[in-house]
Amino acid sequence: MFIAHVVSIGSEALSQLNPDLEDGKLARLTYDSRINLALFRTYSASDYIAAQCLRRRLMHFYMEIFKKVDIIVTPTTAYVLTTFLSFGDSARSLLSLSC
Repeated sequence: MFIAHVVSIGSEALSQLNPDLEDGKLARLTYDSRINLALFRTYSASDYIAAQCLRRRLMHFYMEIFKKVDIIVTPTTAYVLTTFLSFGDSARSLLSLSC
Protein backbone atom coordinates (compact mmCIF):
# COMPACT_ATOMS: atom_id res chain seq x y z
CA MET A 1 0.00 0.00 0.00
CA PHE A 2 2.85 2.37 0.81
CA ILE A 3 4.37 2.01 -2.65
CA ALA A 4 0.99 2.55 -4.31
CA HIS A 5 0.54 5.71 -2.25
CA VAL A 6 4.00 7.01 -3.20
CA VAL A 7 3.35 6.32 -6.89
CA SER A 8 -0.02 8.09 -6.78
CA ILE A 9 1.08 11.14 -4.79
CA GLY A 10 4.41 11.38 -6.61
CA SER A 11 2.79 11.28 -10.03
CA GLU A 12 0.29 13.95 -9.03
CA ALA A 13 3.01 16.16 -7.53
CA LEU A 14 5.18 15.83 -10.61
CA SER A 15 2.30 16.69 -12.94
CA GLN A 16 1.59 19.87 -10.95
CA LEU A 17 5.23 20.93 -10.63
CA ASN A 18 6.33 20.01 -14.15
CA PRO A 19 5.56 23.44 -15.73
CA ASP A 20 7.65 25.16 -13.05
CA LEU A 21 10.46 22.65 -13.45
CA GLU A 22 10.56 23.26 -17.20
CA ASP A 23 10.89 27.00 -16.49
CA GLY A 24 14.18 26.35 -14.68
CA LYS A 25 12.88 26.63 -11.12
CA LEU A 26 14.24 23.24 -10.08
CA ALA A 27 17.25 24.92 -8.45
CA ARG A 28 14.92 26.62 -5.97
CA LEU A 29 13.89 23.26 -4.50
CA THR A 30 15.70 21.52 -1.67
CA TYR A 31 17.90 18.54 -2.47
CA ASP A 32 15.47 16.04 -0.95
CA SER A 33 12.67 17.44 -3.12
CA ARG A 34 14.87 17.15 -6.20
CA ILE A 35 15.66 13.53 -5.37
CA ASN A 36 11.98 12.73 -4.88
CA LEU A 37 11.04 14.38 -8.17
CA ALA A 38 13.77 12.43 -9.97
CA LEU A 39 12.32 9.25 -8.47
CA PHE A 40 8.79 10.24 -9.50
CA ARG A 41 9.96 10.65 -13.10
CA THR A 42 10.86 6.95 -13.22
CA TYR A 43 7.24 5.84 -12.72
CA SER A 44 5.41 4.66 -15.81
CA ALA A 45 1.76 4.98 -16.71
CA SER A 46 1.30 1.29 -15.90
CA ASP A 47 2.75 1.90 -12.41
CA TYR A 48 0.18 4.64 -11.87
CA ILE A 49 -2.69 2.47 -13.14
CA ALA A 50 -1.60 -0.43 -10.90
CA ALA A 51 -1.48 1.93 -7.91
CA GLN A 52 -4.98 3.18 -8.68
CA CYS A 53 -6.27 -0.39 -9.00
CA LEU A 54 -4.82 -1.24 -5.60
CA ARG A 55 -6.31 1.95 -4.14
CA ARG A 56 -9.76 1.03 -5.47
CA ARG A 57 -9.49 -2.50 -4.11
CA LEU A 58 -8.51 -1.24 -0.66
CA MET A 59 -11.30 1.34 -0.70
CA HIS A 60 -13.74 -1.50 -1.38
CA PHE A 61 -12.47 -3.33 1.71
CA TYR A 62 -12.75 -0.15 3.80
CA MET A 63 -16.33 0.38 2.62
CA GLU A 64 -17.18 -3.18 3.63
CA ILE A 65 -15.61 -2.66 7.06
CA PHE A 66 -17.54 0.57 7.63
CA LYS A 67 -20.81 -1.25 6.97
CA LYS A 68 -20.12 -3.07 10.26
CA VAL A 69 -18.30 -0.46 12.38
CA ASP A 70 -18.56 3.30 12.84
CA ILE A 71 -14.94 4.06 13.65
CA ILE A 72 -11.46 2.57 13.33
CA VAL A 73 -8.92 3.72 15.91
CA THR A 74 -5.25 3.63 14.92
CA PRO A 75 -2.08 5.30 16.20
CA THR A 76 -1.60 8.84 14.94
CA THR A 77 2.16 8.51 14.51
CA ALA A 78 4.39 5.73 13.33
CA TYR A 79 6.85 6.14 16.20
CA VAL A 80 7.27 7.76 19.61
CA LEU A 81 9.72 10.62 19.92
CA THR A 82 12.69 9.71 22.09
CA THR A 83 12.08 12.79 24.25
CA PHE A 84 8.83 11.24 25.45
CA LEU A 85 10.30 7.86 26.38
CA SER A 86 11.04 9.02 29.93
CA PHE A 87 7.32 9.41 30.63
CA GLY A 88 4.67 6.77 31.24
CA ASP A 89 4.65 3.12 30.24
CA SER A 90 6.80 3.74 27.18
CA ALA A 91 9.80 4.22 29.50
CA ARG A 92 9.79 0.49 30.30
CA SER A 93 11.62 -1.85 27.99
CA LEU A 94 9.86 -4.83 26.49
CA LEU A 95 12.11 -7.18 28.47
CA SER A 96 10.98 -5.66 31.77
CA LEU A 97 7.31 -6.36 31.07
CA SER A 98 5.95 -9.55 32.58
CA CYS A 99 2.90 -11.43 31.39
